[in-house]
Amino acid sequence: MPEEATAERSSKAKLQAGWSLFRRMWPFMRPERRMGAAVGVLQLLAIPAAVISPLLVKRLYDVHVQQHDVAGFFTVGALVLVLTLAAHGLRLWSELLVLRLQNRVKHRLIRRLYDHVLRLPLGFFHGTETGYVMARMRDDVQALDAVMIDQLVHAGIDALRAALFFGLLLFIDFGLALSGLALLAAVFGAFLLVSRPLRRRNEAAREADAKCSAALHQSLTGLYTVRTGAQERREGRRFGRFLKEALRAVVRRDRLNVSVSYIIGLAVALGMYVIVVIAAYRIMIGRSTFGNLMAFVMYLTYLAGAVGALMNLNVGLQRAFASLERIFRLLDEPAERSPPPSPAPPPLRGSVEFERVSFDYGPGAEALREISFRVAPGQVIALVGRSGAGKSTLVNLVPRLYDPSAGEVRADGRPLRDYPLRALRAQIGVVPQDVFLFNRSVRENIAYAAPGAREDAIIAAARHAHADEFITRLKDGYDTLVGERGVKLSGGEKQRIAIAREILRDPAILILDEATSSLDSESEALIRDAVERLKQNRTCFVIAHRLSTVLDADQILVLEKGRVVERGTHAELLGLGGAYRRLYDTQFLAEGEA
Repeated sequence: MPEEATAERSSKAKLQAGWSLFRRMWPFMRPERRMGAAVGVLQLLAIPAAVISPLLVKRLYDVHVQQHDVAGFFTVGALVLVLTLAAHGLRLWSELLVLRLQNRVKHRLIRRLYDHVLRLPLGFFHGTETGYVMARMRDDVQALDAVMIDQLVHAGIDALRAALFFGLLLFIDFGLALSGLALLAAVFGAFLLVSRPLRRRNEAAREADAKCSAALHQSLTGLYTVRTGAQERREGRRFGRFLKEALRAVVRRDRLNVSVSYIIGLAVALGMYVIVVIAAYRIMIGRSTFGNLMAFVMYLTYLAGAVGALMNLNVGLQRAFASLERIFRLLDEPAERSPPPSPAPPPLRGSVEFERVSFDYGPGAEALREISFRVAPGQVIALVGRSGAGKSTLVNLVPRLYDPSAGEVRADGRPLRDYPLRALRAQIGVVPQDVFLFNRSVRENIAYAAPGAREDAIIAAARHAHADEFITRLKDGYDTLVGERGVKLSGGEKQRIAIAREILRDPAILILDEATSSLDSESEALIRDAVERLKQNRTCFVIAHRLSTVLDADQILVLEKGRVVERGTHAELLGLGGAYRRLYDTQFLAEGEA
């Protein structure tokens, strides 16, 4: 008894969970409710043909064949043909609507997932692989057919068809109908028996496939490192392990599917054989007719089809609910917080203030501690320190890529949390050390942060960044596709494109992470000049790796282990003889820039 009570509670919990998932899915399907209703109407219109055709076949054999009525035989036969064609035409029409409906709903859901993923905080991606997210958006969405509104309409109509066909079986031959019912009950029971383990195996297969996709994405995006490290075999073995796990999970799922399908198919074949034998005996002793047998077999086939569709829906629901759980788990991840819509704030003047700011990436992962400083509009602040000191984390707080764990960051005296994210980031430019370019035209990459920019403004920005000269030498000029991550351009060319992008945007605050990679002397000089032009008349945060940068800075912050240990100008910090002096002797002078 306790086990039965536990099983009952488990079933209720699963039903509630399924209903909850469907309610969350409904907003994506609501716009297509009329199309779903149209599918239902077309399916309903096809039912009379399925009901009438077997009765006409019964009359064909029991009346017209027996009476050798050729004219009646061809008339009834033609009517059966017309009804069959009409029913199939209606079903084809409904299936075309189904495809349109499902694709629209999937498109809507994928777009929602995409928009949500773009608004997730960067911290989410520290613990989640990109390939795993892509699997949610691609594979899981494609597995949702069973929870679409059209499938629910189908289920209701299939239930109606099953009831009608079973009633007609009882009408034609009560004894045979009970035999058919026993057969269907056995098949339905077998499906219910395997539905729970099938759902678990479906979920395991999806998870294994997602891990496989993540491993593949990581290998392809890191292909340069794989090749230069001569690690193709190692990565192949690693991907092979994920692939083997995915294969094992899929085989376990498919083995159960195939086994159950084979057993059910065998049971149906044996059941039909028994029914035919019983019917033949009843015909032989005069208790039934050949027309009855034909109509009975047709109705039983229709009934089996309706019940089979309901059971297949059950299997599809197991897969769909497993996919929906993962999709909504992703949608439930909290997005970046932005204040409610309000009148656009005035343009930033450029003052920035950190007040006792601390930040950590998680328990035991402290990155910044008690950082306080103020930057006046138009000043240049240089951040120096060894790798891992917290320089990149600090500048990432300015455009609110992260929020402080404690303390407050203000711009123009106003807390950053009070600015709408889009309005804030539109006024903060970033030139990263590792420049990312989209596989789009040079023009689109320069105008990425200012998509409405005029052609003359784009060209002027490129000229100021010393990029116009090499762009015009490209085969298609500003229309040249730069390749994935800008692979068709050199490092110096990509940096100049990034500088042109920010010149065009003209932000109030600039964040510049100086490149540490070696460039030829000409590219180095061009980039330095472009950077100097970009820094004019705006507040600049520079992660400095060159002596010329720190010499020009209005204020230098020296970071060690997430703390500001020294601050001041170049001359003041050299005079202290502390951490900055050690960096100066080991880093800046070592570069030959003294």
